[in-house]
Amino acid sequence: MKKPGIRRLCALLRDKLPTVGLIIFLSLCYCALSLLIPILTGDAIDYIVSTGDVNFDIVLECMLKIAIVSALTAIIQWLCTLLSNSVALYASKVLRDAAFARLMQVRIAYIDGHSHGDMLSRLINDVERVSEGILMG
Repeated sequence: MKKPGIRRLCALLRDKLPTVGLIIFLSLCYCALSLLIPILTGDAIDYIVSTGDVNFDIVLECMLKIAIVSALTAIIQWLCTLLSNSVALYASKVLRDAAFARLMQVRIAYIDGHSHGDMLSRLINDVERVSEGILMG
C-alpha cells in the first residue's frame, strides 16, 4: 500500500522527527500512567476490609502514589500539547513558505486566470488542514 502523503509529511517534518518521536514516547507514557491510577485505587480499596478494619498507612501510601502519578500524567500531557503545537506551527510555516515560493514562480497568466480569493482560500485551507491533522494525530 502506497502512502505518498505520509512520505511527503515526513519529508516536510524532517527537522522535527526527533520531536515527533518524543511526542510518541510521551504519549505512550501518558497512557501507561493513566492505566496505573485505577490499579492503585484498587490496591487502596483492598486494604479497606470493613468498618473498623482499615490499614490507613497503606491506603495513605496508595493515595500519595495516585497523587504523584496524576501530577506526572498532567505534566506529560502538557508537554505533549506543547510539542505538538510546536511541530504543527513548524509545518504550517514550512508549507506557507513553500507555497509562497511556488506562487512567486507561477506565470502571471495563471494568476490573472484564477480568482485571487480562490487561490488564497485554497492555500490557507490546505495549510490549516495539515496543521490540524498534526495536532489531532
